[in-house]
Amino acid sequence: MKTSRLPPIGRILGNRALASDIRRSVARALHAPFARVPDGRSVAGVFARSLQSAIRDIETHPRGKLFRRLIEFGPLREEAGEATRSDGEGVLSDAECGACVEFVYSHMVNRFKGELAELLSLEPCVALMEQLRWTHRFPAGAQLFWGDTVQERVPRGVAHNARPLSWRGFSKGADGLIVQRAGRGPGPPFLRVLGVVEVKSMGLSTKRVLHQIDTHLARLRGGLRLAGETWHPVQVVLSEPVRIIVVPSAWKLSRAWRMVETEAGRGLVLPYEKLTRPTRLQELAREVWRITLGWSDADSGPK
Repeated sequence: MKTSRLPPIGRILGNRALASDIRRSVARALHAPFARVPDGRSVAGVFARSLQSAIRDIETHPRGKLFRRLIEFGPLREEAGEATRSDGEGVLSDAECGACVEFVYSHMVNRFKGELAELLSLEPCVALMEQLRWTHRFPAGAQLFWGDTVQERVPRGVAHNARPLSWRGFSKGADGLIVQRAGRGPGPPFLRVLGVVEVKSMGLSTKRVLHQIDTHLARLRGGLRLAGETWHPVQVVLSEPVRIIVVPSAWKLSRAWRMVETEAGRGLVLPYEKLTRPTRLQELAREVWRITLGWSDADSGPK
């Protein structure tokens, strides 16, 4: 999927206000000299990368095959008898259709919402990092790596003391990682981990998200890969990192509707609430920040 062939972001999302906020958020990160964003040459390129990530995840998911079969072959037809069996390759049975619908809702929609939440989070995370640099919490050389540029080791087995027995290859890590490259002289350079960002597209408790951040920090003990550069365990230093949680607002769009007369006949009108709630920043505790996006989990998905 080439960026030049993509329709405008607003047409894909069906929501001009959301598209505008995403463009502004990504542009803010692209103009920040300390931010490293995947495919960070243009706003359209960053958005296309997120869209491709969601599609690629669907293609590799075990139940993604059900969705592809539904598009290509459809469900078993009633005239063929009870739709309870299939050959696993062609048309879908009733049970497979149900599993496919659940996959579309719980995975495809939420996966894309997660990508949109990460894009909306760029602007407030960049702003918070600028604030923490200004107050000298972060050094001038601190950098923010985002999305797929952050990869962590996968633990292989756990010993009785909850420490990994060994490590496997790399997989996607934290949504954002704030680091500082350090070390001069004859020894190898090392990396100070200054902060971890975890973005959620749905409302989760602070305790649960902090636990996920702690899991990322534990995985960093196995090493790290940033923008393709590998850092071995002895080169990664955890320096009392700041924990940054990003969550959506809890407000919901109105579900009221009304019928109106038009030239073409009666039509259904659904209300649209223009976004008026600003993104909020709160320091929950020492080294713990929460960013609450202006968008809620109810209205940040495609319409």
